[in-house]
Amino acid sequence: MIASEQPYNFIIVSAGVGGLVLASRLCEDATANVLLVEAGPNHMGDLHVETPGLLGAMFGDPDFDWNYLTEPQRSNQVHANNRQMGQPRGWIVSSFSALNFSIVAYPSHANFEAWESLDNDGWEPDAMAPYLRKFHTYTPPSETTSALLSLDQYMKADNQGNQGPVPVCHPDVYTPFNQTWNETPPGICWGLLRPGRRTAQKPHLFTETMVERVALTKSDDGQVTATGVQIQTKDGEQLAVSATREVFISAGTLNSPQLLDLSGIGAADLLKKHSIPVVLDLPGVGENLQDHRVVQPLVELYEKTRPGPLTGMPYLDSPQVEQFSPGRQQQYNILRQMLRDDQTGSAQYMFLNSQVNVKPGVSTMAYALSKDLPENYISIMALLNHPFSRGSIHIRSANPGEKHVYDPKYLSHPLDLEVLARHTQFLDRIAGTQPFSSLLKPGARVPEAAVDLADLEKAKEVVKDCLFHDFHPVGTYAVMPADLGGVVDPQLKMHGTRNLRVVDASIFPLETSGNIQAMTYAVAERATDMIRSSAHH
Repeated sequence: MIASEQPYNFIIVSAGVGGLVLASRLCEDATANVLLVEAGPNHMGDLHVETPGLLGAMFGDPDFDWNYLTEPQRSNQVHANNRQMGQPRGWIVSSFSALNFSIVAYPSHANFEAWESLDNDGWEPDAMAPYLRKFHTYTPPSETTSALLSLDQYMKADNQGNQGPVPVCHPDVYTPFNQTWNETPPGICWGLLRPGRRTAQKPHLFTETMVERVALTKSDDGQVTATGVQIQTKDGEQLAVSATREVFISAGTLNSPQLLDLSGIGAADLLKKHSIPVVLDLPGVGENLQDHRVVQPLVELYEKTRPGPLTGMPYLDSPQVEQFSPGRQQQYNILRQMLRDDQTGSAQYMFLNSQVNVKPGVSTMAYALSKDLPENYISIMALLNHPFSRGSIHIRSANPGEKHVYDPKYLSHPLDLEVLARHTQFLDRIAGTQPFSSLLKPGARVPEAAVDLADLEKAKEVVKDCLFHDFHPVGTYAVMPADLGGVVDPQLKMHGTRNLRVVDASIFPLETSGNIQAMTYAVAERATDMIRSSAHH
């Protein structure tokens, strides 16, 4: 191991959303010396990255995607018929934001209230609202589109950002599909590419460089200090790089736990099993994994030869409940309250003008978005907002190059299956109700029309067969007290450490009702203020 001659004030592991925001904001201080280390390459200028419509082409491509695969999904209670599901994660500078669908969906007021109730002072809605505004600049749509979307009913202009670096707007596209969907019985926004803002200086960026471990020391009082990182460059050279102030883990919900396990922070039994010296016994590392579950029946549109508003739409080608820990039980109590609240939706409904396909065995994201059926199908989707099931991410060995054990345990809590099945029934009723049903071919759907979705047990089987995820994994470094299974404190410092913070979606103690990218921007903006505040004390 060769020691790098240059120390840095701050070292940030991974150039994802959290890491890039941190690096940019810290570099506003011209005296700060910041190192940003990314395992993947820098594809800036690549048309795959800078053309939003090509995002599907990157799923499963090893030049862009870690392409993780779940363990077979089964449990003693409920299961997803032993299926394995692919989970795309960006192996690239900007991480999964390069593969994402360019959608901003904000968390709800209730989400932050729930976080705060888990002993997280300072995470209440009023405290977080400024950070949701800080990262973006919102441009309203035309008056015509605004009226068609009824934006005045659910969007307030003063809740939107007006000075942030990320541009956000609504697409000026509103099809008959949208209109019939809305008439049958918020906020999807799209970011446009434009040059970013310049900081006083740039961080040092190492690409195609794997962080193998965080270097740690332990003092007599038991507190752990991060002194730097051990890295392997793309040329195979191993270096030790030191940090004089703080180290930040921003490698994401799936990658961050592996790094800390390898560094000696995690469940002691697991570390000893792999002959890793235990620096800090913190059993919550890698636990509490959550993700939005999605079930997506397919419905067929009119034949292409028949006139109608959608006939020419394009395809996108590319049990018994276990005994719970006090922390898990407290989370469940909060989720039950949210489910009973008629102002807090238990699911979101979406549609895609493409097929979302799953199959027995292995279903990758690339396959899910492929055109598997020859007919003109679309997907109507129910997304579970508040999952009760909890999974985990842990090392498979002490080898940094070996992929971890990724087991989300989808449907391991029976309530997830119950809620999704009932939403599947409701979507089936929508598909049969005018005016939406007028756009669809009668009796043509997947699962086949012979399956009676009015039967709840049959609807549950459809959920098991059709289940996928919405690639929103969170929770493996939850911001909660350690005795509740948490890993970081409200200042995002890892319990038992002086200067090791986590800034990514893994700190979410509970899944949000929006997508996770907007919330990760806000978390990173807030983390920057925390760092600046601590520097003055």
